[in-house]
Amino acid sequence: MASFHLKIVTPESLVYEGEAERIVVRTVQGDVCILPRHIDYLSALGDGEARVTYEGHVHKAHCVGGMLHVSGGSVEVLSTKFEWTEP
Repeated sequence: MASFHLKIVTPESLVYEGEAERIVVRTVQGDVCILPRHIDYLSALGDGEARVTYEGHVHKAHCVGGMLHVSGGSVEVLSTKFEWTEP
């Protein structure tokens, strides 16, 4: 399955860095799904559930504020708070 490089960072730590097949996050305009080969994109994050698919499994988290940045096939989530709710 196609994937992209994903980096999730908070002020306290690097939460995740590796390959992912999909990420769904809440932006200030609503939920957005990023898939491989997504166009360049920048948005402010809202408060809500994030779902990251990697290694064939969906991992859920609570994400609060920050920015979502897609550029050149890589995705960065720079969040005020990002806590996994499921292993």
